[in-house]
Amino acid sequence: MMRGADLDESIKGSRQDPFYLEARELVLAMRRSSSSMVQRHLRIGYNHAARLLEAMEGDILGPMDGNGVRSFLAAATTS
Repeated sequence: MMRGADLDESIKGSRQDPFYLEARELVLAMRRSSSSMVQRHLRIGYNHAARLLEAMEGDILGPMDGNGVRSFLAAATTS
């Protein structure tokens, strides 16, 4: 089993991260973009989870608003 601590820092939290697709599917299934939710489900660190959500910006999530909420992009609602 791969752990977040075992990843190369250059890909950790990017779209090349082995956890990215699993995190993406989780966010789409739960319809929530929460760092702590991703952290708990994938058993990775909070910062790693937050970077995965940042990597989803422009893919399935929009930018964070003033309240810290990321909206889903239109294409993500049909996935």
